[in-house]
Amino acid sequence: MKSIHLKTACIDQWQVDFSVIQQTGFTLYRVSISDQTTGSRYDYPDTFLTEAKAYLSAYFLCLRASLDRKQHPALLVDLETGYILSINLPAFELLTIDAVGARIFDFIVHSNDHRQINQRLCRTEEFHQLTLFCNADGLLMECELKAQITPYYSKWAVFYLKANRFLPCSLPLKH
Repeated sequence: MKSIHLKTACIDQWQVDFSVIQQTGFTLYRVSISDQTTGSRYDYPDTFLTEAKAYLSAYFLCLRASLDRKQHPALLVDLETGYILSINLPAFELLTIDAVGARIFDFIVHSNDHRQINQRLCRTEEFHQLTLFCNADGLLMECELKAQITPYYSKWAVFYLKANRFLPCSLPLKH
């Protein structure tokens, strides 16, 4: 098994190194990520069958790490399915549930809001509006929702939430 450095890319403060592992009959791709602000290096044990999958996985890991550093609630959402791919700690505290794997629209009270959000994101790559959310504890929240298409990959968006008001609510979570 022979490992060859393929290339280096930078995503925000992250340096991503791609390596090729050549084995008899096939090629695998491996990713390692360095934080340029702290110097920390993370070698991911997973290997990928295609270079594109390695790039997308590295990008996802960098986005997750960036969201984890944000002090405001933020979610990474797959726009095609509406599923939450990653949630940072402030969003976890606001929604009172580890919402990874849930749909973002399960938390939005008005069902027609999700169509409006998707349409606007497709047209302008941004969305900003007051929206009613209901968290897992049944707390109704008026939130400023700001969503932006992620750079480099238009099938994902980052949703930022800022809760303005909290009201008791008896709406069940739509899982």
